[in-house]
Amino acid sequence: MPKSFTPFANKMPDALGFNGRVGRDDAAIVLGVTPKSRKLWRVIMILGDEATYSTAKVNFHGYHELLVSKYGLPSNTYDYFTAPYEAGDGYENTALSTGNYKLISFWMDLQEGVVSAELTKSGWTRLAYESREFSDLNTKETNELASETL
Repeated sequence: MPKSFTPFANKMPDALGFNGRVGRDDAAIVLGVTPKSRKLWRVIMILGDEATYSTAKVNFHGYHELLVSKYGLPSNTYDYFTAPYEAGDGYENTALSTGNYKLISFWMDLQEGVVSAELTKSGWTRLAYESREFSDLNTKETNELASETL
């Protein structure tokens, strides 16, 4: 788990970060709020420890299955290697750590917002939620603040 993640997030004006535990895993959690009205619009959890490809996939699929049980099958899932790597070549750990392996699922059709699960190149599982309503509000308020500073 990145030890410096929480202090970094807490320096962002529209986010609050902290460390904790989710189930059996260490977690870094970031809450994103809109810049003016301070509505919660995004929650990101980074779970687990740095892991090998095989361990990371097992951890990811555990959280993925929890999301499937709650939200149903995802709208989209991407699970692929990019050149020069491929499944079964013996270099899966290298592919993961260099960002040449992608595993991510999206639940786009939820009324409340969008949920995603992603395997990061460090082997952590990243779960994210974005409120449909407050995501639009965040964009609006961010644009308003940008135009006010011009």
